[in-house]
Amino acid sequence: MRRGRIGLRTRVGNHGHLATCLGIAALKQKPIRLLIVESDPSLASFWARHLSALGHSVEVCASACDGIAWLSRHPADVLVLDAELEEASGLAVADYAAVARPETRVIVVTSAGVLSDGSIFSLSTNTCAQVSAGARLDDLVALVEHHGNRASASRPLP
Repeated sequence: MRRGRIGLRTRVGNHGHLATCLGIAALKQKPIRLLIVESDPSLASFWARHLSALGHSVEVCASACDGIAWLSRHPADVLVLDAELEEASGLAVADYAAVARPETRVIVVTSAGVLSDGSIFSLSTNTCAQVSAGARLDDLVALVEHHGNRASASRPLP
């Protein structure tokens, strides 16, 4: 990967500008139920604000314990998860989701070098994408909408 580019990795390979690759302009089927587990409150708020403005149902948890507790009571189409939470590994939330909510698609946010080899996909069965912490917001939105629309298509209309 060249310096200065943001690396995104999905189960199908690497993508430079993912919003274009996934065709973000596609019609939305249903609002996506989204859980963000991020220990940086300003980053979590930034993501939540933008995803909520797009019509998605967004919940934010600041710790692995809070994320697991929320998932034990509520379904989610997509889980955006910081792999390096302050008090515990975010992968504990992905593990819980794999068992308790196998329909939930997990997008793991990592810092440079951490799990950048794609090994995250072998650690959690419902992980569908990995994104760098410095990724562009529209790339994260494209991932959420792509995987969230696929997940929400299988649930009945309210």
